[in-house]
Amino acid sequence: MRRRAKRALSLLQAGLVEHFTLIEIADERINAGRARAQQLGVSERATFIPTSKYLSISDQYGLVYWNNSLHHMPDCTAAVEWSAERLACNGLFAMDDFIGPSRFQWTERMLDYCNTFRRNLPSEVLAGAKPVTRPTIERMLDVDPSEAADSSSIVPALKSVFPRVDIAFTGGTIYHLALNDILAKIQDESQELKAALMIDDALSLMGENHYAVALSVQ
Repeated sequence: MRRRAKRALSLLQAGLVEHFTLIEIADERINAGRARAQQLGVSERATFIPTSKYLSISDQYGLVYWNNSLHHMPDCTAAVEWSAERLACNGLFAMDDFIGPSRFQWTERMLDYCNTFRRNLPSEVLAGAKPVTRPTIERMLDVDPSEAADSSSIVPALKSVFPRVDIAFTGGTIYHLALNDILAKIQDESQELKAALMIDDALSLMGENHYAVALSVQ
């Protein structure tokens, strides 16, 4: 069971949410989620549905919450439209998700920023590490066909479906991509880590983002 399902169950356990309909991709995750809900004593307040059937849900909800899951949808525009249709009056749409290039097809500018940053790190941090590259579509489909399937469509869809949406872009070009394979070699509170986060913030303000948080009241 992924962390996002654990977060949802913790909200049920804390009494902050009355009931969750949880959408999961794989049967094994659904089974793990049900088992965990049983352990926490919230199984009667959690309904698990496979992703393949989520579009058939017709209920109205006070909250539609996507936590690092919207980018796994094959058609993100349809998923955002579905979200709006499922919201009750004054319902809240909430999202914390990857909104970067679909299939991780990083732009040349993103790759340049990442590799320039890495070249300035200590040699011991980069030992054995290769330059950041763009994966092939074939590789992405082989590893996980749902990964960032249509993520580039998320922000345009949010702005189209929720005209009053508040979007906070949270970066990621450095912390997600440039540090992905070397973070374990960088000490907490080190100058390298502080510099990485500062550069990431600056790039975010320049429009280079892999992640965003969004809120909108229907």
